[in-house]
Amino acid sequence: MIGSARAGIFARVMKPLIVLMFASIVACATLTFHRPLEILHGLFVPQIPPQGGTYVLSLIGGIGGSLTLLSYNYLLRDEGKFDPRNLRAMRLDLATA
Repeated sequence: MIGSARAGIFARVMKPLIVLMFASIVACATLTFHRPLEILHGLFVPQIPPQGGTYVLSLIGGIGGSLTLLSYNYLLRDEGKFDPRNLRAMRLDLATA
């Protein structure tokens, strides 16, 4: 019972903060929306800017690593490899990701 009361208080505190976050993101987007045609062009014709290859590779690696961490325990369970004897191999896999 105590946990659910705390969750209710937490939810009441978080709701205004979420609204504030949404409003600040919309305000920032509006303030930086100086060239709408360029933004629309970038949405439909994606381009990598000059010297932007490093950023693209960083994004790919970050997303791939995050997905690996999120799904790793499900893969282990499905393959039946969830065993303490495999802990060293698991750590190596996660460090590589």
